[in-house]
Amino acid sequence: ASSTTAAAAQARARLLAPATFNALSDNAVRTLLNAQAYYYRHYAPGNQRAQTGATSARMIGRFPQDYTAAIYYLQAATDYGPAELAREAALHLMKFKPESSNSDLFRRLMIAADNNKDAVLTRQALNWITQSEQAFGKKLGYAYQIGDFLRKYELANEAVAYWQSHVDLDGSNVDCRHCAERLLARLEGAPRIAFLQKLLTNPSNYHGTYSMWLAGEHLKAGNLDAFAQTLQTSRKLQDERPFRGWGMEDAPVQAWIDRYRGDKEVTAQQKQRVFTAVRDLRVPRCSATATLALLELEPAATK
Repeated sequence: ASSTTAAAAQARARLLAPATFNALSDNAVRTLLNAQAYYYRHYAPGNQRAQTGATSARMIGRFPQDYTAAIYYLQAATDYGPAELAREAALHLMKFKPESSNSDLFRRLMIAADNNKDAVLTRQALNWITQSEQAFGKKLGYAYQIGDFLRKYELANEAVAYWQSHVDLDGSNVDCRHCAERLLARLEGAPRIAFLQKLLTNPSNYHGTYSMWLAGEHLKAGNLDAFAQTLQTSRKLQDERPFRGWGMEDAPVQAWIDRYRGDKEVTAQQKQRVFTAVRDLRVPRCSATATLALLELEPAATK
């Protein structure tokens, strides 16, 4: 019979009742609790999912020195348990010395702290994460989100430091892109351009995103030569690396066109420069719109 049916769960529940639980061998307890926790987490009706955490807590009660059980406890508590259970699971895991660098565990520790609105637990989680990454290397996956949690609990300097320590790990990982966006938001003026130029030093699947941001900075400054050159360089680089990510986004590029079409203060020559740069970028919708915008600039007699 399947171990993932309601009937199997009921049978295990009878074996796990206090009258029999304490008499079971360690191997029997592990087998039963693992199967029961798995059932509650993946197969049970929604109104029973919360029992996942309670079941994992029983495993911790029997095997408090089991690191793997501590991980499962945190997973169950942050997925389905109440805030206090998540806090207990986080504190229990952090009693152990880390055995790997695991971004999902890092995220869950921060979730446990956030669910409890606990700044102290947030700091404790950061210390454990730092210990893990010092021993086993920095890990991508949720670095941007960890920084967000730190900033939420008034650990702004720590948030910036965390983003900075991860932003260059793998330029083609979306986590690095999100870290870069958060770091850029904290900069003003020339440092923004310098930061973006550094990101573009090593081509990645997000070089289009960084080029788009950099071009936007040049456009705000009225430097249309640098604006056009930035986009041209990005397009040329992407032509040399087909079938790979680019990261050039539709909405910001379209916004440039919309702004210049409606701006009565800029000259026709300036509009033409912007529209031509976007047309040559070959971003489907935006480049088509830019082509039409160029036609709008032509004298009526030539149309």
